[in-house]
Amino acid sequence: MTVHGGGILASPQRIERALRADLDRHNSEGLTGQYAVKISTTEAEDLLNGVLPDGSELPVFSFDDFRRGITDLPLRYAVTLDFDSAKNAVDGFESFDVLRDDPIMICRAGGPEALSAYLDKARARHNTSKMGNRHPFDRIDPDQPQARRLWLSGNQGGRGSDGSDVGLGWGYDSDYGMTSGGVMGLARYVVI
Repeated sequence: MTVHGGGILASPQRIERALRADLDRHNSEGLTGQYAVKISTTEAEDLLNGVLPDGSELPVFSFDDFRRGITDLPLRYAVTLDFDSAKNAVDGFESFDVLRDDPIMICRAGGPEALSAYLDKARARHNTSKMGNRHPFDRIDPDQPQARRLWLSGNQGGRGSDGSDVGLGWGYDSDYGMTSGGVMGLARYVVI
């Protein structure tokens, strides 16, 4: 699920609670092995039902409906995507044309039109033929409810945004564009 305009990690206190939790792997709070925030089954179920931690509600759209387009899309909403589709989505550097059809990128950007506009600007800015898209769905335990933040990564003026300079600068060398990660890292997060 991708949430726009709020979510479980929308408060600094919730992030801090996870970061300060006991790191025992059996702890129901804290971080997963991939540094995602562990969330409770209740938090996950509430979110799937459109209820945020503060009790406010938001509409939840299926990916198929979202991809076709939502008239008058609100500022706060969520999109559900089945786990197999997420797991098999692009993970790594790929051409802009392939990324335009990627379901995770569509969810993160706010729909196909918003994604196309973002990718056009990124391609023009970096003058490359590829951009990164990172996700953890092929490496996580789907039975462990967890949450991640959306990041905008890379800050070297686009150097490495095609994947040619990966791993040389501790996250500052490459531009994955919109990516998700744990609560620790060097990228700029956009959820809070």
